[in-house]
Amino acid sequence: MTGRSPRVLANPSPQFPTTRFQDRVAIAEGELDYEVTAGFVALNPDDDDEAASIYYTAYRREQPADAPPRPITIAFNGGPGASSLYLHLLGLAPHRLALAEDGMPLPDAPQLVENPDTWLTFTDLVFVDPPGTGFSPVGRPNQAKRHFDLRGDAQLIGEFVRQYLQQTEQVDAPVYLAGESYGGTRAVLLAAEQAQSGDLNLKGLILISPVLDYQFLDPRASGNLKLTLTLPTLAATARYHDRLPVPPAGGWEPWLANVESWAIRSYLPALVQGDRLAPAPRRAIARQLSRYTGLPARWFDERDLRLTSERFRQRLLAGRQLDRWDSRLTYTTISPSERLEQAMLTAWSDYAAENLGIDGEYVIFSRPVNQQWQWDNLPFNLDLAPKLGDTLRRQSELRVFAAAGYYDLVVPFAAVHYSLNRLGLPDGESDRVQLRYYAAGHMVYLPASERQRLQTEVATFVQAESSALGDRPPAEQPILRGR
Repeated sequence: MTGRSPRVLANPSPQFPTTRFQDRVAIAEGELDYEVTAGFVALNPDDDDEAASIYYTAYRREQPADAPPRPITIAFNGGPGASSLYLHLLGLAPHRLALAEDGMPLPDAPQLVENPDTWLTFTDLVFVDPPGTGFSPVGRPNQAKRHFDLRGDAQLIGEFVRQYLQQTEQVDAPVYLAGESYGGTRAVLLAAEQAQSGDLNLKGLILISPVLDYQFLDPRASGNLKLTLTLPTLAATARYHDRLPVPPAGGWEPWLANVESWAIRSYLPALVQGDRLAPAPRRAIARQLSRYTGLPARWFDERDLRLTSERFRQRLLAGRQLDRWDSRLTYTTISPSERLEQAMLTAWSDYAAENLGIDGEYVIFSRPVNQQWQWDNLPFNLDLAPKLGDTLRRQSELRVFAAAGYYDLVVPFAAVHYSLNRLGLPDGESDRVQLRYYAAGHMVYLPASERQRLQTEVATFVQAESSALGDRPPAEQPILRGR
């Protein structure tokens, strides 16, 4: 399978009997024994063999018979059309793809290694592949149409969770939903459904680079708010690549807080004024944009002060492009993200054949699923902050942990902060929402240091009864406190 593009739809392998085996991983405290289970949950068990079903890989830590139920984290990626392999093999599971310190594949043949930063230390894990991804069959065409849908997908994964917990006799276990990117959308919609039904012991949402407001998603869009809240990511990227014309004064934290403050207090009003902005203030804004992005002030003055993330990643470095998913990384032809996916696919295929007895083709990302997705006349008008806020008000024990990367050009970290700042929670309840930033891109767990930090902070979130919103920027910054 080496050399084949992973972004092609293949026919997932036929269903196979559930596989179970024991394994162990070395962690800081010693050795952790666990059970691996790989299998399917049928979505329409009374239907025929063409019914859709969901493939999962589960990891359960061995516990004494009289121990209380461990938390269970249901993990999925986004797309739509992505399997769960990213969260599975790059950060959360007891084994992971061997990577360099910066999170890129090693030059040797891809292989899996033990992951001492696994979340299995504090929660059991279930990685879910929606229909048409991973090993999960699509089912009949009429089923696919129903599943490739904004709300139908959330209902489908909700049914999977309920059936899985019943089949494994864990209905009383505390449940956490971990969703990355569009997986964050799925987690919010699933939690909203759960607020109506109340049949899961849902305790928390773990949102990694979540897409919560789709006006920020189009890399070519140039709406005023999108440009404003993307600027801090562009500035962080320009500083990382040493492209700022004037060396920043002070440390990273106060400098980036100043960028955010200036973007909201000065840049946004200038964009709103448009042609009414006088020449002198326009030139001053252009000069400041140049100081923050490393691009010429004249360039901004000629383009109505507007810079999209797509144009920025093509122009910052001569002859090289920035990777959208992690702007620390650059390329000329094949993006680092594609190389990473190919390495994951190769390593996982070897593992699945040797340990799970599966020799079928694994679909890491399905473009057909993505292209067939039904958005209900969305997505760029989709704003999930009101729904998340309503769900939190209905579910008084539900908490949220969100992670955002400084170098994510797909979901800018300030846009995540903006969404979480509009939940409308009652006074005194902001501690139910926690936001953390990471020196990484979209997959915040790729650099070794950030993977370790994410594990520690999510463990604290799962084990604690409450947590506080944000560790940066300071409280006086308007992104955090303004409404």
